[in-house]
Amino acid sequence: MGVSTDADVQTSDIRRLTEVIQQTKVPAVFIESTINPKQLQQIAKDNNVRIGGRLFADSLGDEDSPAPTYIKMLRNNTDVIVAALIRDRPALVDHNGTNQQKKPLWMYVIGGLTAIGLIILIVVKRKKA
Repeated sequence: MGVSTDADVQTSDIRRLTEVIQQTKVPAVFIESTINPKQLQQIAKDNNVRIGGRLFADSLGDEDSPAPTYIKMLRNNTDVIVAALIRDRPALVDHNGTNQQKKPLWMYVIGGLTAIGLIILIVVKRKKA
């Protein structure tokens, strides 16, 4: 919701996020695993958008989580995002993070490339700051 997970959320951030959700008809928003979800849950409720699931962005999960390693984190995040964005289809991942069906390799490649691109973008922005 901010530039980084450490940034304080401003009223303008919430307003801008609400505008983006409404203009683009976002079907789901995602909770980051290390951030308190209350504010995003309220935004989702106010905008009639579902919570797509919990993503691991700033850290891996513990050994019992669906994301104890980097590769499993990429797979989990990809599964959660795809399941939330495919409307009117059964979820690919249950609430315990258990895979319900085998996913094609291209899903993981796209998810991994997206994650790498986001990491590069964050590093570049931090170097410029």
